[in-house]
Amino acid sequence: MIYAELKTNIENQQHFLTTLSNHLAARYNRHPSSTVVSLHHSQGLLFGGSPGPAYVLAVMALACEVQPATNKRNAAVLQKHLEVMLGVPSARGMVYFVPVAEEWLAWGGVTVTGRIAEAVAGVEGKEVQDRRRLKSLSLRRSTPAEVPSPSSQSTSPSKNQKGASESSNARIQAGDAETEGNGRGVRKKKSIIHTLFRTSRVDDGDPGSQG
Repeated sequence: MIYAELKTNIENQQHFLTTLSNHLAARYNRHPSSTVVSLHHSQGLLFGGSPGPAYVLAVMALACEVQPATNKRNAAVLQKHLEVMLGVPSARGMVYFVPVAEEWLAWGGVTVTGRIAEAVAGVEGKEVQDRRRLKSLSLRRSTPAEVPSPSSQSTSPSKNQKGASESSNARIQAGDAETEGNGRGVRKKKSIIHTLFRTSRVDDGDPGSQG
């Protein structure tokens, strides 16, 4: 969820809300339904000692979304967008970015931390089911359908070796799957955050063309 609060001393710009919301969604790779914009127009602002047109924009998001390199790019693009939409030059605007911890941001009665925990539990549950399915398959392969007679055992050693080899391979595959699942645990949280809160990548094009 991305929250933006804009304070300006220009006249009512309610039509501007949708445009800014869509632009923020594009900048942060979100669906517009994941953005909140608060507009305070006709405010008393004395910017740089002058009462002329000006604005103050606050952007609040998860800490991972307001890193130095990201802020540097978004500051330039957002202020260019505001200059096009409001007619206020970037020199008369101030933008500041506020990082919010996962446990301090909530909507729908659930914090971001809670949503991540729920998603992790769902992924882990599916992985457990997959490992059990592989284990069950290996057991079925290792259990012979019928006990061969002594004569067949002596005359068909290659068949017994083939069956043992298949059983061993199945157990190895099940073990490899479990090891691989444990190895992915470190990367799981980052992947889930990406899935929950991101959409497709967006080019750094002209902000005026995205509105």
